[in-house]
Amino acid sequence: MLKELRIRNLALVESLDWTLERGFTAITGETGAGKSVILGALHLVLGERADKAVIRSGADQCTVEALFEIADPDSVNAGLAEQGVEACEGNELLIKRVVSVAGANRQFVNCSATTLAVLKELGDGLVDLHGPHDHQSLFSQDQQLSVLDAYAENADHLIKCGATWKRILALEAERRDLSGVPQNGMQEEELLEHQVHEIDAAALTPRDENELPEKYQQAANGQKLASLAAGLRARLEDDEPSVLSQLMDAQKQFRELSRLDATAQSMADSFASVVVEVEEILSSVSRYSDELDLDPSHLAGLEERVNLIESLRRKYGATVEEMLAHRDRAAERLAKLRGRAEELARIDAALVDEQKTLGKYADELTRRRDKAAEPLSKT
Repeated sequence: MLKELRIRNLALVESLDWTLERGFTAITGETGAGKSVILGALHLVLGERADKAVIRSGADQCTVEALFEIADPDSVNAGLAEQGVEACEGNELLIKRVVSVAGANRQFVNCSATTLAVLKELGDGLVDLHGPHDHQSLFSQDQQLSVLDAYAENADHLIKCGATWKRILALEAERRDLSGVPQNGMQEEELLEHQVHEIDAAALTPRDENELPEKYQQAANGQKLASLAAGLRARLEDDEPSVLSQLMDAQKQFRELSRLDATAQSMADSFASVVVEVEEILSSVSRYSDELDLDPSHLAGLEERVNLIESLRRKYGATVEEMLAHRDRAAERLAKLRGRAEELARIDAALVDEQKTLGKYADELTRRRDKAAEPLSKT
């Protein structure tokens, strides 16, 4: 049921907000009173094509909004979902049409932008405009079937038929995909086999993302790192005087100071901890220097691994996870191609079962329609 109609800048109407009450509503008035403007607004909001001439003189655009109360929102929402349109809020459906002087016209269903074709299809199921040249849904076989199915309460049977038909279409698409394989099947098999083998041979692990780049950078800068580490060891321990030897001398003075003045003990203790930390740092630098691998073959091996990972990344995905996922998809497709005879047999058997199921549902639907048609024709 149409609940509200809002018109802005359409023809001679600057602004109209009309709320309809339940029951029969008649619009009367003299010629030129504006009855045709209301009908024109309904035509617009239900998807009829618009001319910019309908915009009120001096205005940039005109808008028409219609709020409908829907008896069966679930069925309407199902259709809206297929078109990517927002569902009804409760049992209310809001349609808006905007016609602009400049730019494209726009249309919205429940605040979701949509196409004129979707709006027209939706409007055909909402309102009948009867006149000398107007469309009447009773002439549409689809609408006639909808009325008959609603009278016969066939909603559940229609859902079953639709779901079965979708499964049949999916199986037929899968069969076409496999049936077309022999033309280039060997090439595809070889390509997939190569991809699976190449990824498997790489033995990818998370460390290829987390640790390999760091190890490669370390090996590539090995000589410089070794030189820096040796310089630090010399500065801390080997030079004369070294940092550590100077700290030891200072520590002796702190001990003598605290022996003569007990209040200096806290400073001596703090400095002692500094000496310990420097000794630990020296040990860490020594271990770091000893663990550096300066063997050219080590760097060559890491560089080869980095190049391999980069090559795989360009082909199969930016991360190790994506590469492995590509490998799994390729292996699954390869298995289907190698066993396509068995797969085709499985699909054919499934198609036979689904077609039998659809035939059963269709026969029952036809029987219910035949049974309801006669009493409906007498109402």
